[in-house]
Amino acid sequence: TRTPTPTPTPTPTTTPTTPTPTASPDPGDTNPPKEET
Repeated sequence: TRTPTPTPTPTPTTTPTTPTPTASPDPGDTNPPKEET
């Protein structure tokens, strides 16, 4: 029985990590709605 040739592992295309831009988001979008007591 012949041992089949192992399939070479393809080099994964590494996606460059895009740095999160330091923007000033709207406070309403960032902070969760405060519950009014």
